[in-house]
Amino acid sequence: MKYAIHWQNVISASYHHQLALAINHQRSTGDCA
Repeated sequence: MKYAIHWQNVISASYHHQLALAINHQRSTGDCA
């Protein structure tokens, strides 16, 4: 059970990290996006 929860947290953290990168990329490109 703990193992499954651990992987859920890893996947969730990875997803949020990718989301943050995408948002930062959009901000850096400005109105071009």
